[in-house]
Amino acid sequence: MSKREATNPTLNPLCSFSISNTSPSSAITTIGANQLVAGVLNSADLVSIDMSLAGGTGGVLDVYLQRKIDTDTWTDWVHFNQAASTGTYLIHLVVNGMGITATAAGGIPTMNLGTGTDASFGFSNLSAAAFVNTIPAGPVRMVFTAGAGTTAGAVNKCRFTCYNFNT
Repeated sequence: MSKREATNPTLNPLCSFSISNTSPSSAITTIGANQLVAGVLNSADLVSIDMSLAGGTGGVLDVYLQRKIDTDTWTDWVHFNQAASTGTYLIHLVVNGMGITATAAGGIPTMNLGTGTDASFGFSNLSAAAFVNTIPAGPVRMVFTAGAGTTAGAVNKCRFTCYNFNT
């Protein structure tokens, strides 16, 4: 029996980390300068993500979290709800690392995730308000896509709280 299947498991707080970045001040896609370093999340059984998402001025904002999966290879992990200009949102998400849920027909859904490199955000196919249910072993970064009409960026902060199951 795994820790997750125990009769009355409890959660033990393990660690907490944050990254903050300012979204673009014009209609572009860019990588946030600050990243979560490799290995800080992968010892957790469950990760709670609290995102303080602030739209810029004039245009909509898409914010992604990407995880590094190999040397010079990043892939989409989370795509938050799109933020309207000047809107501020608090988004809570729990990732348990149990993988992608099977479809009703019993098959595993195919997801064509966006990929990028260390220097490039690449492209994204992950729908808004979607995530891949895995706990990253490598670094995590923010990617911003600011819409037409954006004239000012805003600070966006993402807090990760890690937990382990106690039995």
